[in-house]
Amino acid sequence: MRRALIVAAVLAGSPAAFADRGDGTALASVVEDTSPLVTTNGRGPMHDLMVYEPGAASVVERPGAIGTRILYLNDCKPNGCQVRSGGTDSRSDRSSIASTGVLTAFKYDDVTWNHIVTCVRDVMSPFNLQVTTTDPGTTPHFEVMIAGEGTAIGMDANTLGVSPYACNPNSNNNPTGLYIDNTLVFAFANMAYYATVQNQAEELCAVAAQELAHSFALDHVLDGGDPLTYFPFSGRRYYKDAMKCGSDCVSGTSPTGKSCTSTPNGLQAHACVCANGSSDQNDVQAMLSLFGAGTPAIPQVAIQSPAAGAKVHAGTHVEGTITADAAITQGEYLLDGTSIDVISAAPYIINLPATTTVGTHTLELAGTDVHGTKGTASTTFDVVEGGMLGDTCTGNGDCATSSCASDGTDKRCVQACDPTNNTCPDGFDCLAAGTGGVCWQSGGGSGGGGGCDTGGGGAGTLVFGLGFAALLFARRRS
Repeated sequence: MRRALIVAAVLAGSPAAFADRGDGTALASVVEDTSPLVTTNGRGPMHDLMVYEPGAASVVERPGAIGTRILYLNDCKPNGCQVRSGGTDSRSDRSSIASTGVLTAFKYDDVTWNHIVTCVRDVMSPFNLQVTTTDPGTTPHFEVMIAGEGTAIGMDANTLGVSPYACNPNSNNNPTGLYIDNTLVFAFANMAYYATVQNQAEELCAVAAQELAHSFALDHVLDGGDPLTYFPFSGRRYYKDAMKCGSDCVSGTSPTGKSCTSTPNGLQAHACVCANGSSDQNDVQAMLSLFGAGTPAIPQVAIQSPAAGAKVHAGTHVEGTITADAAITQGEYLLDGTSIDVISAAPYIINLPATTTVGTHTLELAGTDVHGTKGTASTTFDVVEGGMLGDTCTGNGDCATSSCASDGTDKRCVQACDPTNNTCPDGFDCLAAGTGGVCWQSGGGSGGGGGCDTGGGGAGTLVFGLGFAALLFARRRS
């Protein structure tokens, strides 16, 4: 027998009725639905239940006093999860809002599961919360079961997620900073709905983040880019700072019975459930007050070209990479400490300024993610005058390598190499010449394909200035 009062639920309906740009501003041709509620469960693309249990011992009224920092994501593999009805406690898989039943195991592949886990870790990374997929057992923890269908534990057939709620929705005098200790919430991943969405992993990540936040007394909001919204969104949702509660109004009323009023941008807002009548909510500050700040992973940055120690011309090609769990907001190139280009998305490719002076320079690439976390990489190289390796030349002075060689037909800039392991750059072969070798374009020149041949026949003479006598090398005939 449930002691809980169902205060909100959302069922499938017309997605257009809740469409926005993702920043809380409505599309001009779209308005929120005004049709009568035909069920206690409402509707929307992130339909969920918020359930309040009056007097529950698990509801804590001490903001900032959370004793656990563990969030367990449970895929219920391999044999499903046994959920027991009773006072909410993740350590014994008990839920005050569910009937006893078994959730079937997460039905999608490991790639999808790993995407969900990475996404939740990213969304939670600003807060001091450890996300794990290893069962903590009896250790205090918060838990999201991402598996099964709601009907298995007594939920409506259209419910995609459910969470207990930490305050009384019928009261306008609720303290802030409430949370449900050892909460157990659900994202019913095996519902047919998730097989139809464009990115099921991101959607399940957002549902998991929404249901968990309900246990921390957070209501639905108008911003489509926040996981606590009913509005659709094309990218990853992150908890936001200052917002209005809403996105769930039907016929001028929220699912928790709050009156909705129009906002300047045409949407409808209502008093937040646990905010003493205020319609303003700050998800980030609420989470920080409970958990404190986390340490987001630093973006991994690398510069592929120019390589360290390379000799290049002004204007040369520059290429780098930035990878991170979080979305990257920008990559910035700095030359000797001065910004020379800012790129908003990959690929991070530019050309070195044509005005770059001859001499040694340091290039840095800084990648910043959506949390403001920055990672950097740098390389030091030399800008030189004259031809580069493989360029045509008439004498040593034309080459940055100070060596111009001829195979009898072509004259090109060359550099010394070790023919035993081909130390030349890509596109060049190390051709044996006397006791050493020189880098010569693969397939270049009049002698046919590159490479060296220790057999006789077809030997040509390379004439060049490497500070030693002219050497002979043999070239394969085509």
